[in-house]
Amino acid sequence: MRRVLIYTSGDLIGDGLLKLPAVRTLRRVFPGAHLTWLAGHGPSVFAGALAPLVREHLDEVIQCAGVGVRYREWLTGPALPRDGWDVVIDTLRLPRSTLSLRHLRARVFLAPAAGFRFSRPRPRGSGALPRSLPEYLCRLFALAGGREQTPDYRLWLPAGYREAARELLPEGRAYLGLAPGSGGANKCWPLENYIELAHWAPQVGLTPAFFIGPAERAWVPRLKEAVPGALFPDLEGHQGMAPGPLLSLALGERLRCAVANDAGGGHILAAGGRPVVTLFGRSDPAKFVAPGTDREVITAASVGVAGVEEIPVAVVRQRIERVLSRR
Repeated sequence: MRRVLIYTSGDLIGDGLLKLPAVRTLRRVFPGAHLTWLAGHGPSVFAGALAPLVREHLDEVIQCAGVGVRYREWLTGPALPRDGWDVVIDTLRLPRSTLSLRHLRARVFLAPAAGFRFSRPRPRGSGALPRSLPEYLCRLFALAGGREQTPDYRLWLPAGYREAARELLPEGRAYLGLAPGSGGANKCWPLENYIELAHWAPQVGLTPAFFIGPAERAWVPRLKEAVPGALFPDLEGHQGMAPGPLLSLALGERLRCAVANDAGGGHILAAGGRPVVTLFGRSDPAKFVAPGTDREVITAASVGVAGVEEIPVAVVRQRIERVLSRR
């Protein structure tokens, strides 16, 4: 059995959802291999919240490994077994981790840093790598395994979550999902704007449903007071289904459309296949909007403002109305 090591710095919820199609592709590129996913710097949702979605595809997930962190590794190599790897793939574009991982004795070592200069053997015909994160990873895995595969963007969920979502967001209404949170304040559209959208939503036949992450729980009392008719479907869980990304993924499938920052909440709702109006400041939409999802992207630059916080509510309303006009 071949052993394959895939190195990444870490996987937060948004990154993990973007990487899911590539993880499924990885198993098809290396059928029968033992696949180790190594998060060298930080945690990985593949060892936590998204573990049920990768159990059939990854044999081992190691997080917070402390690999590719110290410059002295350039000389000593990482704190990993030197032998026993058939394929090592460094998914990062910068050479810091590459200079450490190249000490591993693998038949194939693939690293895109410095134009694949440190790869063994150096791939031929690699061309320009895609900007989209899932397509970029799929391309790397195909180069490492010599086997092209089409990414699979379908959403698989454990039994029970969709049934719970149907009870939390029942038939008979059209729902507007609102995900106002983000891991960084610089990515957040003002909360007051989300409240204004929630007040406007019934005018176009939509029931507002807020999706609140753990870091935004303090906003809930204010939101409930400001929008008494709003729903919070993923807040407490349902019938043994704990609140978290898996329940939110199932709920996302039941929305008519959604509005979100460039953050994990937006990636969760988009994974359900429904249209999501995503608000970007300085981030690159081409990298963080996965193919196979239905995104209506609004960037600060496209509307002539300096940052995401200045995007007008009227522009977002117009984009929602455009979504609603689709047949």
